[in-house]
Amino acid sequence: TVLGPGGQRWVRAVLVGRDCQVVLGAQGDLDLRVGERVVVVGDHKDGVISSAEVVLTGAKKEARLARYGLSGVPDVVLRHAIHTLLEDDSQIEDHLPSAVAAEASVIRLDKAVREVHGRGDDTRGAERLAFDEVLAAQLGLAVERFRHSRDRGIAHTVLCRLTGKLGEIEYLALNDGQQRAFEDIKRDLRSKSPMLRVLGGEVGAGRARIALMAAATVAQSKSQVLCVYPDVATAEQGFLFTERILRESGVVARSVGGDPSGAMRDAIKRGEVHVVYGTLDLLERELEFRRLGLVIIEERERFGTVHRRIGERIAPQPDILLVPAVPISSAVALTGYAACDVSRVKRDGSLAERTLIEAESRGSVYDEAAAVVQQGGHVVVVFPTIDGTDAVDLRDAIRLTSAIRANALADARVALFHGSMT
Repeated sequence: TVLGPGGQRWVRAVLVGRDCQVVLGAQGDLDLRVGERVVVVGDHKDGVISSAEVVLTGAKKEARLARYGLSGVPDVVLRHAIHTLLEDDSQIEDHLPSAVAAEASVIRLDKAVREVHGRGDDTRGAERLAFDEVLAAQLGLAVERFRHSRDRGIAHTVLCRLTGKLGEIEYLALNDGQQRAFEDIKRDLRSKSPMLRVLGGEVGAGRARIALMAAATVAQSKSQVLCVYPDVATAEQGFLFTERILRESGVVARSVGGDPSGAMRDAIKRGEVHVVYGTLDLLERELEFRRLGLVIIEERERFGTVHRRIGERIAPQPDILLVPAVPISSAVALTGYAACDVSRVKRDGSLAERTLIEAESRGSVYDEAAAVVQQGGHVVVVFPTIDGTDAVDLRDAIRLTSAIRANALADARVALFHGSMT
């Protein structure tokens, strides 16, 4: 090492078969011998490597330098400080038991830190530090779950009479995957700790059937069920789908939109209504139940927010079953539903066939719909929604339905369901 122009330290080296000048950065004392093979890292231009750092000595042909990107602190200075600290092995204490590290196939913490901040391969070191981050996040999330499990809940007597009667209806029979999720729910219902479970899965996987079975199970155990939906239209749709089925099984269901009447409040308070359908506003109106045992929540956008508000208002804590309107990702499960157990339901069979038809060819679609009706089938014509609101107002929906009834489906019984209808 010699002193170069402007007081810079530099060495003359051979790079790719030709002479090259290497201007060394602020790396500290170096002891380089003539003819020694080293690896340097720096910016190369016109035969000069500037601000270079000697990374490795010996026969290795490639190396890596840790980059930190801290404003006002050069990487070389920070690396030198970290290397000085890492010379003392006693400063790195590994909190992870050896058995857990071996099971997770991760290296010890001291070795991981040296690999990440060192000059060689950092892959395994990064894996260990990433493992620690995930573990710390999971332990923090487990605190919320532990607190919820200590709340006072209701232990339900799980009987099979009502669910068996519902199962007699062909399209309400549960397949194997749905039955496994229902068994998870029944196990939670029997426990004195309140259930907090997410029923995840694809759209059309039958989660509504499982929720209906859970509601019937709780109603049979002399407790009440509250079904919470994002908006009034969805709540009424859920009520219309299940009211007849529950009524045939002896369960009284009512839809409560807006401010419930005094008679409705009294019926719910006396326990004459077993299943209540409504929106989140019902929680704000301090609706009093005789014995609320289960809350089924359909969440559409802000996942993991509703159940926290329920826990603050009701004691003893009812069991809570969350049914997201769309499949949830692992990120949502680990954040919005951190305190929840998760049951996932897969679709049974293949997806429906999809065909895109241009607007000028919609007549062929209605011809196919008419053929389905003639064969005893049903047809659903869906108008679009934007941000949960009907894009077609009620007047236009009535006009369109009348046109369909008069022309395309003249031989069918055509009915309209719209979000602004009572």
